[in-house]
Amino acid sequence: MDHAKLRKLALARTLCLTLLALAIGSCHRSNGPQENGFHPYAIRHATLHFEYEGTARGREEMYIDSFGILEAKWVHSEVQEKKDDKEGFRTTSVYTTKHRAQVTIVDSEKKMEIHIKDTRFDSLYRLDKDDVPSPEQVFSEYFTKLKYHVVCDTIVLGIHAKKWQQEEQPMFVVESGGIILGNQFGPAGLGFGLRLVSIDTVSPIDPSRFVAKSDYPIQNITSNGSPQGHPQ
Repeated sequence: MDHAKLRKLALARTLCLTLLALAIGSCHRSNGPQENGFHPYAIRHATLHFEYEGTARGREEMYIDSFGILEAKWVHSEVQEKKDDKEGFRTTSVYTTKHRAQVTIVDSEKKMEIHIKDTRFDSLYRLDKDDVPSPEQVFSEYFTKLKYHVVCDTIVLGIHAKKWQQEEQPMFVVESGGIILGNQFGPAGLGFGLRLVSIDTVSPIDPSRFVAKSDYPIQNITSNGSPQGHPQ
């Protein structure tokens, strides 16, 4: 697998995991959807630490509260790539917070703060109480649309999980209760992956984790993914 394809995989992974797991949102409260019992994850609160492997290096930290209604993720990674016939690493430093479907992404490399609403989750929060799906149902439905299927059950740090594969490609995601606990993109020796090294489901989470602030220009993204207006 060449470096160009790996870069595309990295971009796809970032978009997918950011909008689903991981990844993403703002803590600014608004007159949004009412309580209906929907929550993204099956764990009330957790702090997860990940490390990159393969052609990427770095780490990720993920914070969950209120079963995922509040979420934050810090990503600091360097992905190996080839540019102008030279090998190097592309750095990513992003802090993302979520309150329900409201997302704020602070990209320290691009020096930009992005505000966006996850319309898919916004719809889930607006369902009637009798129609609210479980976190596992939401994850399964979405990843099935992305052509993933379960290949086996597994255990990660004592947690029962499922391993998903995209078609027959060397692209794998490990999930439990709607939370992504690891992944692998690309063949061994050429790809990269994210490995869970610790998880704490007991200690309370510092509320400041769920606030993303910066002095960068703000870019508002409309529901269809297009920029709205000019950066502030």
